[in-house]
Order: sequence, then structure tokens, then C-alpha cells
Amino acid sequence: MYKHSVGSPRHKAASSLYDPYNEYSFVALNKRRRGETERRNSEKLENRYSAPPVKKIYVKANGDPRSKRPKLFIWRQWQTPTLAGFRAEVAPYVGLDSASAIYDINGRRILSEDEIKDFGTYYILGDEELLMF
Repeated sequence: MYKHSVGSPRHKAASSLYDPYNEYSFVALNKRRRGETERRNSEKLENRYSAPPVKKIYVKANGDPRSKRPKLFIWRQWQTPTLAGFRAEVAPYVGLDSASAIYDINGRRILSEDEIKDFGTYYILGDEELLMF
């Protein structure tokens, strides 16, 4: 009676007789059978979706002094892509019922959502005129 140890060459030869796919991954074999090739990075699921567009901006209500610290607001552009939607979303955040206009820190009126820059400071106006202290 012959006993073979696990590390002996005879054991390795015997195990490969019973498992012809010992060297291969079943995933790779199935991909080869279906004719699939390696996917490009843009086609891989983890790289398919980019991060949703957001802008981090600082906002202050109209009439707040310059010495008062502005609040950080995260604008999720994929939820409210228009400037009107942004005004409606940011007004309650600074304590206003509604917002009619947005001005930057230099007093220039914002007319397009493209003019809003990351980490910029903006004044949110209700129905009053711009008051900067």
C-alpha cells in the first residue's frame, strides 16, 4: 500500500487528473465561451457613473454685515438645475420666505447658474434692494 504526502509530485499529478480546469478561473472560461473581451475602463460598472454635480457655496441673507460668517450651502445641481430652483431651495436656508435675486460679494447680480462658482460667497435677496454693510 502506497501513501502519498500532500506535497509530493505524485499528489499534484493525481489532483490535476481529476480537475482539468485547475489552472483556470470559471469566470474567465465563461467569458471566453461567450466571446467577451476585457472591458474598457469607461464600460466597467464602478466607472460608469461619475459623481453628481454639486457646488459648495457660502450664502448670506441680504442685510447681513460682512463680519457675519456666511453659511455653507451644498447645491445639488442634479436636483435643482435651474437658477430659479436654486433660489427657491436656498431662501429657507438663510431665513427668507422666497428669493428674488442673487448677488456675489462684489455686488454683481447673478443671472445664470454658470456664474455661481465653487466656494464663492453670495447674497440672497428677498423683495428688497441689495444692502451690503
